Amino acid sequence: MTEQRLNLTDSSRSLAWLLLVFAILTALLESGGLRVWAQRLDIGPWRNLSLPAADALHTAIAPLGIDRLRQGALANLEKLRHDIPPAPAAPAVAAAAVTAPICPAPISANLWTSIAPAAATFSTPFIATPAAPASAQASAAATSSSIDVSTLSTIILPLSTELPPLPAKRSAGPRVIALVGDSMMTVGLSADLLRGMAGHSELKPLRAFRSGTGLSRPEVFDWMHEYPTMLNGEQPEAVIVAIGANDGQGFVVDGKVLAFGTDEWIAVYESRLKHFLDMLTRDGAQVIWASMPPMRNAKHNERMLEINRIAYHVVSQNPHAYWWNITPYVGDPAGQFREFAQAQNGSVTRIRQPDGIHLSDQGAALLTPALLHWLESSAEPSSADIRRPTTSVASP
Repeated sequence: MTEQRLNLTDSSRSLAWLLLVFAILTALLESGGLRVWAQRLDIGPWRNLSLPAADALHTAIAPLGIDRLRQGALANLEKLRHDIPPAPAAPAVAAAAVTAPICPAPISANLWTSIAPAAATFSTPFIATPAAPASAQASAAATSSSIDVSTLSTIILPLSTELPPLPAKRSAGPRVIALVGDSMMTVGLSADLLRGMAGHSELKPLRAFRSGTGLSRPEVFDWMHEYPTMLNGEQPEAVIVAIGANDGQGFVVDGKVLAFGTDEWIAVYESRLKHFLDMLTRDGAQVIWASMPPMRNAKHNERMLEINRIAYHVVSQNPHAYWWNITPYVGDPAGQFREFAQAQNGSVTRIRQPDGIHLSDQGAALLTPALLHWLESSAEPSSADIRRPTTSVASP
């Protein structure tokens, strides 16, 4: 009997050690995923405990570089998968996809092609009907300064990828550029933009981004207070914004919980976004507001679509701001989430982080040529270049 008890105790200890090792490996390999999971939790005690712990874990593990090794291994596995000859039915799938109507190819079209489920490739990374001309959008713009649930669902997001030119520089010194946003700016995009601007003495970048922030939770991070401090006395002439990934959640106002997507929630979030944009453009800065890209998780993707509609509605009413849809650069042929892309030389690379939310460095590199070209321009923008929200039919 004693021997049986000892064996049982040894087995329990072995199992406990195995579970502990498994938990440690999961934390090392999936710290980013744990943080995303915590961010998506509804407001409450469980989220208040989980999010700080997940953030601290990810911050501590990030310097080890484990996530980069994991991404490289996954990209190599994906390349092996696509090197396998397609099934006999694959050519028919590819033919159907290639004959679909396409929009004008963005700048990135000559760099990457889409990877279809059957290993087919396409000449442009996005298939959709182009948006109406800016003048037509302006004439059909909503006259109301506020929106509700019914109005929000009818806003059409334009697919145009051409950015309006910047005004001439205000001074003889370098043009000050503020990079603003949450982790959508911090991860991938800011690093690639900073590398691109490093060779341009006429551009002076400012780092004004912070992961884990947003406009929905000013009690966690108040952008209205923090942004002026981030500028360190500088006055940007141009601002590139990527923010909103953490805003698909309810929040508390005056002791009342406002559920995401309700009329009350929309009104408060729209007001916060408007005040934030007014602050960004207060000194005449020209703003490019990058959309949220398609997300892997269906629920999160739907929430980001609502965030995009609200942002587009607000940004389009500001004459110094332009809402820029990045889906044609990073989406799949149907405008949905795309994780990998194939270069013309046949190599496969990951353009999204494993969390299904952020851009990888390679994904950010699909956007930076257009942004750097915009920063180098100096012509006066035309009023026709400002996009206005349309409220006739629901966006796809």
